[in-house]
Amino acid sequence: MKKIKKLWTIGLAVLLMLCMSISLVGCAGIEEKEARSRIESCFDIEVPKEAKMVYNYYQSWQESTGYTVFIFEQEPTDWLNESEFFKEKDEEFERKTKEAVNRYFEFSKNATPEDAEFLGSGLTVLPEEYLPDFEKEYWWKEHKRENEYDSVALIYVPEKLMLVYSIDTW
Repeated sequence: MKKIKKLWTIGLAVLLMLCMSISLVGCAGIEEKEARSRIESCFDIEVPKEAKMVYNYYQSWQESTGYTVFIFEQEPTDWLNESEFFKEKDEEFERKTKEAVNRYFEFSKNATPEDAEFLGSGLTVLPEEYLPDFEKEYWWKEHKRENEYDSVALIYVPEKLMLVYSIDTW
C-alpha cells in the first residue's frame, strides 16, 4: 500500500511538472506572437518565421514602453529590401532612438523587484549585447507618430544578425 501511495505521489509530481513546463512554453509562444503582431501593425511587415525572439518586454498604459530582440541564423537581405529598410545613416533617427533605447536600458538595469512586480514579470535586465551600436552598419525603419518625442523603431544590426524593435511613446 505504501509503495502504491509513493508511486501515485511521484506520478502526480511528474504530471504537475509536465503541465507547468507546457504552460511556460505556451506563454512564451503567446508573447512572441504578440510581439510579432505589434511589429506587423506598426510597420505593415511580418518578421520572418526563422527569426528567434531572445528578449521581450512590453507594457502599455497611457504610454508604451517595449524592447524586443530577434536573432537570425543568416542575414535576411531579401526581407530587408522587400520591407524597405533604410541603409543610410540618419542622425535624427539615431538621436531619438538612442535616447529611447538608453532610457529603457537604464530602466531595466535599475528596476527594483517591486517595479518588476508592478510592471509585469517580463521586466528583466536588457543584456548590453542586445543594444544597437550606431557607429557600425545598421538598417532601419521608423514609425512616424504625431508626437515628435515618440520613438517607434526597427533596427537591424548585420554584425549580430539582430533585429531590435524599440517603442517609447508618451
